[in-house]
Amino acid sequence: MIESALAEHFGYPEGGLAERCPGPVVLDHAWWDPATFDADLTVIVGPVFP
Repeated sequence: MIESALAEHFGYPEGGLAERCPGPVVLDHAWWDPATFDADLTVIVGPVFP
């Protein structure tokens, strides 16, 4: 998703995630790349569960 779509989906003004929620990062992931999930903590929020 592009930034404007993420902003609309999560309800923050475009480019305003850091002001609304300082700290977390929202990433559009590359599910086919194992390095995508190379992190201390990964949280996957549904409805993506089988």
